[in-house]
Amino acid sequence: MHSELGLTNGSHRSILYPSCRMDRADAGQLCWATHCGRWGGEGNDNQPEAASVKNADIFIFKSATLLIYTVLALLVLSSLLALTLPFLLNPTYYKTQMADRVLEKTGRTLTFAGAIEWHMFPEPSLSMEDLALSNAPGFSAEPMVKIQRLQGKLNLWDLLKMQFAMKQLSLTGVEVLLESDAAGRNNWDDLMARSAAARGEESVPEESASVDDLPDMVAPSGRASVSVAQLGTLALSALSVRAITLREGSGRYCRPGAGDEPSCLQALHVHFTPQSTGGGTHRPVQVQADLTIPDPPFAGHVSLSYRQPARTDRAITHWQNTEIIVRGQVDLPPAKELELVWRSHVTMGPEPHSLHISQGDSRLTVWSDGALFREFTLTSKGAAEADLSTGKVRLPQGGVTWRVKSDQLPPAGVELAFHSPIDMDWRQETVHINPLRISGPAQIQMEGHLHGDHLLSRPSVDVELSSVRFSPGDLWVAMGRSLPPINDPTAMQAGAGSAIFHMDERSLAVTRMVLDLGGARIAGDLSWQIGEEAVAGKSMIRFDLQGESLDLDRLFSLERNEAGRASQWLVGVMAPESWLPELPVAWLDGVDLQGRLRLGELRLAATRLTDLSLAMELRDRQLRLQPYRLSAHDGVLEGRVQWDLQGAEPQLVVDKSITDMQLEPLLRPFPPLRWLRGSANLVTHLSSRGRDAEGLWKNLQGNLSVMVQEGSVQGLDMGERFREAHAAQREQRASSAGQEKSGSEKSGGRGGSTPFRQLTATAQIAAGMLENSDLRLFSPTLQVSGKGRLSLPTAWVDYTLEVDGTGSMPAGATSSG
Repeated sequence: MHSELGLTNGSHRSILYPSCRMDRADAGQLCWATHCGRWGGEGNDNQPEAASVKNADIFIFKSATLLIYTVLALLVLSSLLALTLPFLLNPTYYKTQMADRVLEKTGRTLTFAGAIEWHMFPEPSLSMEDLALSNAPGFSAEPMVKIQRLQGKLNLWDLLKMQFAMKQLSLTGVEVLLESDAAGRNNWDDLMARSAAARGEESVPEESASVDDLPDMVAPSGRASVSVAQLGTLALSALSVRAITLREGSGRYCRPGAGDEPSCLQALHVHFTPQSTGGGTHRPVQVQADLTIPDPPFAGHVSLSYRQPARTDRAITHWQNTEIIVRGQVDLPPAKELELVWRSHVTMGPEPHSLHISQGDSRLTVWSDGALFREFTLTSKGAAEADLSTGKVRLPQGGVTWRVKSDQLPPAGVELAFHSPIDMDWRQETVHINPLRISGPAQIQMEGHLHGDHLLSRPSVDVELSSVRFSPGDLWVAMGRSLPPINDPTAMQAGAGSAIFHMDERSLAVTRMVLDLGGARIAGDLSWQIGEEAVAGKSMIRFDLQGESLDLDRLFSLERNEAGRASQWLVGVMAPESWLPELPVAWLDGVDLQGRLRLGELRLAATRLTDLSLAMELRDRQLRLQPYRLSAHDGVLEGRVQWDLQGAEPQLVVDKSITDMQLEPLLRPFPPLRWLRGSANLVTHLSSRGRDAEGLWKNLQGNLSVMVQEGSVQGLDMGERFREAHAAQREQRASSAGQEKSGSEKSGGRGGSTPFRQLTATAQIAAGMLENSDLRLFSPTLQVSGKGRLSLPTAWVDYTLEVDGTGSMPAGATSSG
């Protein structure tokens, strides 16, 4: 009887034999078929069961033997390949072949200083050491790229076909040198131009991925226009697509500096880990490096991570969950440290050069040691669009905020929000915001436009604020201060202004400034310049400010009964030399200042001052207030002040004059001096030295001359006192003669007043002691003379008055004498 043994497969529905057919054999089941029929059906049912078992054993034995021989053959073949390939493949031949290929594609020379090694176990691999790619003509003799070690895995079947496609490359000790010359040429321009030409001649297989798949970065003229940032993006994409691992790399970008030495940006300890999704892990692309930038001076650490999904379109590159963190020290006074944190999704394409940033969330923080600010933070949220060919970036409306913290602000700082689209161009290093809309605390609303140039090299920003509105009272509170009592609350409810700002790395200028605070209007220009253009490297400040009217009595509660407080404010205005000892000497050392302040009217402590003007100059540790002038109470005050800090002790010199000024309203805030009234004229020259007010009073010296006309002495009736004294003398003489007293005692001299036509006096001051010997007071009924001393530091007085009741003024004395 003819029979066959078959092994069925579950992937087939039936197996055909020469003599019969069997359907639906289960996977792995042995079937016995006869020429006459099927098992268990028509045919001979007397076949013994032992025959089936015997044939199954024979089949299993033959299969196992075949498997063993196959494995042994593969092992022998692998061993032979491992032993013979290193001898069959001549490294020198492949060095030459690879160098020729690189020269053909790049025009550069590739040199091998190290060995090429083959490894067959545990899997085929190839390693090369000490590779170098030459630099472009016209640049330094140093190689553009150096690789300490290159290692990659090989495919066994490709080896058998004498093909050596490397995969899973690993690079160790890579050094890259990028250079630009004074003409703007780069040492990578020729490589990008050759790459563009090759893309025009060759087609890239769909399944292969390379840097050629990225958007074209070459200008229509054929000259490469790839910036350093774009070149870095291309390199990262190429490394990621080819799954290349980079360890302990470094890179430099050098361009002409101010002197003979080039200015170089340097990245050290560069590590690049490609994306991995194998073994149950989903590790993103990761880049880390230590970065040093010469201008502005920065040294810190940079980390970058992103996920690159499977490529569905060669024209589109996706970076998901992109995160960039930069933190380090910056030498850009007053800034000392900064941190940049940027998170977003990045898409390049499908249009050439297009870049789309979605779900952006970035933050730039700068820390400082300066008193102006301790921390500055700029945040941005939302989407952004960029064109890599032109370098243009657009941030849509809203999403940008600015926060500053300082010693003078609340702990949370002050935050402003931008509500305008922002256009930037990183190639031209420009930023443009028009219209500019900003909101902030204290109901701040700003409108205008902004333009910035050379942001990455020599920043320059111009801002025109056409409208600024805010609440002065709320702003005072937002600045972390308690609002003092306000006489007129409406004066602190609304403020407005406008100005034009120009800022660069060395100066700040404010022009056409107008500020209105509750009816107090101030306008003018202000500039602050530091660095090379400033005098001797100091901060140079220039200002010209003028105001129409300022009513401090309307703002602050300086009532008459608050004499000490009112007099302090008024003295500070009429005698600005009084606050000079309070100025910080360290601040004066670093400033070159010159400016002028003018104010039409100032109301302070129930005193009306008009036509105020002050010219100020600070240079070489000398402060001059000359002249300063104001009108008050029908008179004029003029003065000159010099505060000299050049010597061991500060020196103060004051020249001052008062002409025809009414004393009664002027001395009203000073209760101890209210006893004198009249029209005053005063001329004085004073000088002193000392580090504080006490020292200045002790060392004060100089002279003064004073004349008061048509006035009076309040609280003392000298005529009545004279008559009382004369009556007392008569009674004393009568008592001596034995006569009785007549009349009653009177004490009217202790009240009332003493009118006079003229009061004159001169004085000399030495070591803080004022001496006078020629005081003269003339009235129609009496004449007074006086002499004595007054200690200015202690207010100690030793003074004698002599009254002559003979009558009128002497001949030759006039009201203007």
